[in-house]
Amino acid sequence: MHSRKGKTDMEFTLRISMGNDAMQSVQDVADALQGVAEYILSRDSIYPYPHTPIAEYLYRESSHRIKDLNGNTVGSWEFRESE
Repeated sequence: MHSRKGKTDMEFTLRISMGNDAMQSVQDVADALQGVAEYILSRDSIYPYPHTPIAEYLYRESSHRIKDLNGNTVGSWEFRESE
């Protein structure tokens, strides 16, 4: 779906499953969110397309896994086109 200015309408989805040994507390969730934020910001700093929104660039990379401190996948995040 495109907005009135011709740009794609995007949404951001993030899911984290809790309950394993390294994903139980608020701090565990905050650490995971911080990791996602740092990744997005790091991609923005090397972003090669100045006239395309960063969300569309990350959309091209598909879904991203979220790992806990033990290296287990506990969730995912992605940018995608709005329905």
